[in-house]
Amino acid sequence: MQWVHFEMKWNEYGHSKLGRQRAFSEPLLLTSLAQSESKKAQIIGIFGQRSTLSLEAISALLCAMQDEDQEVRTAAARALGAQQTLPTEAISALIFAMQDDNTEVRYAAIRALGAQQTLSAEAISALISSASKDDDMVIREAAGRAFCAQKTLSTEAISALLCAMKDEDLRGRSEAADALRVQQTLCAEAVSALICASKDEDDGVRSVAARALDAQQTLSAEAISALLGAMQDEDLRARVAAARAFGAQQTLSTEAISALISASKDEDHEVRVAAARAFGAQQTLSVEAISALIGATKDKDSTVRCAAISALGEQQTLSTEVIATLVSAMKDEDNEVKSAAARALGAQQTLSAEVISALNSAMKYGDEEVMDAVAWALCEQETPSIELISALISAIKDDDGNVRSAVTSALAEQQALCAEVISALLSVMQDDNENIRSAAIYILAEQQTLCTEAIFALISAMQDDNENIRRAAIDVLAEQKALCAEAISALISAIQDDDEDVRRAAISALGAQQALCAEAISALVFAMQDEEEDDEVRQAAISALGAQQALRVEVIFELICVMQDEDEDDDVRRAAISALGAQQALCAEAISALISAMQDEDDYVRRAAARALSVQQTLSAEVISVLISALQDEDKWLRRAANVVCRGNLHLDLCAAG
Repeated sequence: MQWVHFEMKWNEYGHSKLGRQRAFSEPLLLTSLAQSESKKAQIIGIFGQRSTLSLEAISALLCAMQDEDQEVRTAAARALGAQQTLPTEAISALIFAMQDDNTEVRYAAIRALGAQQTLSAEAISALISSASKDDDMVIREAAGRAFCAQKTLSTEAISALLCAMKDEDLRGRSEAADALRVQQTLCAEAVSALICASKDEDDGVRSVAARALDAQQTLSAEAISALLGAMQDEDLRARVAAARAFGAQQTLSTEAISALISASKDEDHEVRVAAARAFGAQQTLSVEAISALIGATKDKDSTVRCAAISALGEQQTLSTEVIATLVSAMKDEDNEVKSAAARALGAQQTLSAEVISALNSAMKYGDEEVMDAVAWALCEQETPSIELISALISAIKDDDGNVRSAVTSALAEQQALCAEVISALLSVMQDDNENIRSAAIYILAEQQTLCTEAIFALISAMQDDNENIRRAAIDVLAEQKALCAEAISALISAIQDDDEDVRRAAISALGAQQALCAEAISALVFAMQDEEEDDEVRQAAISALGAQQALRVEVIFELICVMQDEDEDDDVRRAAISALGAQQALCAEAISALISAMQDEDDYVRRAAARALSVQQTLSAEVISVLISALQDEDKWLRRAANVVCRGNLHLDLCAAG
């Protein structure tokens, strides 16, 4: 025990690694606990670190729960909470401790109970009492979390919750309802209690009860019967709660369907909305249910109409009658109803010419939300018909900028547009609205291949007044593997752009081309040499040069000059070294410059030089000798780089060593 006491003395939290080992004698700990007064809490803490305790140890902890020292009582409760399963006596002791005068003791006792997989009715009642009546908010929240962690409660525990649902204290009713919410399956009595709670005078209790009913995905036959009864309740809140509960079920019985059909004609609009939404949660609906929803699309309340239309839109296949109903809804006076109808139609794989015409008309006479919904519906069609293409082209060229904006935004998600739509899209790249111009460019960015007209439209966009649009056009061109001479020329000109980001984008776009003309190389060299240019732009120019497989000798020498300039920015110098390293066969002057860079004061420069040398196909004995010396360098990353090169050139390594 001496070592255990030593660990407890010097450990920040009083823990002992030795004491928590299963092989360490538990009787020794019990003896030490009985003999010690000043270190009781610490020794009990060691018990809490052991995964399994004997009944004798549990008994000792129960005695400690009665100790006059609050720290000892707290430690004992925590130690008990570390055990997966506790005997009845321990549970009773923890329940008693929940009435302790000390907040920390109560908190530890609640946490210990919450850690148990199954709790008795007595424990549940005690937790509910603490959750609703304790003066300390932290205790109330801890108690609420404790019983909500119980996903499967015994019949007795459920009964305790049902009793609490009738508590005079509204907080107790709310906590009990919340505990029922996490139960996977509820009995009929629990469902009935929640239905009663949905009529509670307190908004919070009603809300929790509604969530509890919504959370039940599987209900017993008796529970379903209770819900059916609630559908006839005089209180509309009970009817709404029951309808919402039916909506959480994956499959509904014939009786439930009939009840919801009746509810769709309820005198209160909230009930009618809940019924429509419940239908919308079902994958397949009967003819009678569909008929009820069609009727609800003509409801005097716009919220009901929206819910009914959305529910119809959830069905995979719609009949001619339903399609006609949705088309009629596109003429509704309420914009939200029109938007819902557009989204419902858009969910269908193929639309007729009549439907497309109705959507196109609605887009011209609706608000922004309607326009967006219609544009999405048109653009979601997998197989565009002639009518659809015409509608899209018409929308792209519409006089209303909002219509143009809506359709271009929707098209941005399409990866393969037909030539006719692309052609129409190019026409709006000169639009007065910069958002539309920008959206058109982003649509082109999603296309796998671009036609010649699109390339030239992007070249024109590089002259746009907005720098973001110029940069976006360049970024799209950068994705093309082989650009025409006109595009290359435009990118060269863009290197002189007023905006730094545009210049950098143009340089990067040139670097993405496999073989650049002499004019492009010269432009990149000029950008690299421009001392007034931003260092990041110069680095981009150097990287673009390094991406070319075989640079001319004069370009190599320009890179060497940048690399050897002591007044140059270190990042720029490293970029020059990396560009040289990208060349597979360097001239003697470049190799010599890289060898000199191996002695540079900057660690990163030396590493870059070593990496640059490592990619050369053949190295002289002189170079290998320098690299061997680098194996003794203080910089571990340089040593690693040098080691890679030496291993790849082992025969030269041996010659240099000899």
